[in-house]
Amino acid sequence: MRDTSDKLNAHRARMHELAAKTDLIASRIPSGSILVDYPIYRNIGDILIHRGSEAALARQQVQLRDRFAYPDLGKIQGGTFHLGRRFAQFDRMMADCPMLLFQGGGNLGDLWPNHQLLREALIARYPHVPCTILPQSAHFGSEQALDQCRRIFGAHRQLTLYCRDQETMAALGSAVDCSEAPDMAHGLWETLPRRSAPKRSGLLVQSRRDPERAETASPENGFDWDDCEPKAEVVIWRALVTTRRFSALGSVRAAGDALWNRLADRWLGRAIERVGSAEALQTDRLHGLILATLLETPVRFSDNKYGKLGRYAACWFGGDPLIVRH
Repeated sequence: MRDTSDKLNAHRARMHELAAKTDLIASRIPSGSILVDYPIYRNIGDILIHRGSEAALARQQVQLRDRFAYPDLGKIQGGTFHLGRRFAQFDRMMADCPMLLFQGGGNLGDLWPNHQLLREALIARYPHVPCTILPQSAHFGSEQALDQCRRIFGAHRQLTLYCRDQETMAALGSAVDCSEAPDMAHGLWETLPRRSAPKRSGLLVQSRRDPERAETASPENGFDWDDCEPKAEVVIWRALVTTRRFSALGSVRAAGDALWNRLADRWLGRAIERVGSAEALQTDRLHGLILATLLETPVRFSDNKYGKLGRYAACWFGGDPLIVRH
């Protein structure tokens, strides 16, 4: 029992440190900033990131002026992000915006190009507005895409990028003002329900089913985030995204935010229930790993397609007794 208690105490000390780092990031964000690309899409990991970001900002009493999701701002056509009808309004907001804040998570790079192209379009459009990209991991399959990112980011003289690992620092540090920082989901430390060990049972296996899964992964053998998203709720989500994409009315966006938050609460709640009720988690998702740490669930991990979990663990989880590499 003493060994178990010592391990738990060591883990908690590490988690306190990581949560404090998210608060430090939040303390550097001025009130009145505008958050871009917060997730209205089916990824519970990115929902965790957004909730952690908002929690850290709230603790620092930072009040955002507004928040915009990807479908609010335009769409991709011919490999370029085309700004939508809302940009006359958005341009006016940028005239006195103290900071344009980009959601963390996912990855910088060409694996999920829509979000990367949105970042690049806004950073190029507003060189006079201070910009901050919350903690990200970078992965570029194309050297051309990496060069484009370096060029656009490097041309903006008031851009700060928080990097979740050393590899991201190495890829972009020559072009951008970079700082090493943990994922913003750590801002949720001590806010999520946790079960005691006697109320847990079994090993839960999580396997990615998306383009980031490793070639050797067997997604049919485990659950993934979409198992927490019933089909009826996915239909509602699709209607919500379509409505936002085709309407520029503020009232429609506000109603959509309220509906989205209810869906996100349900999806996240189911993920917390699954991971929090297991004796241990085996995962190849970074935010499966991070959710387990928030719930004090022992976890062993294997890597995704480009080594994101190993890179992150090397930076932030070295010596944590609840985490092992599979």
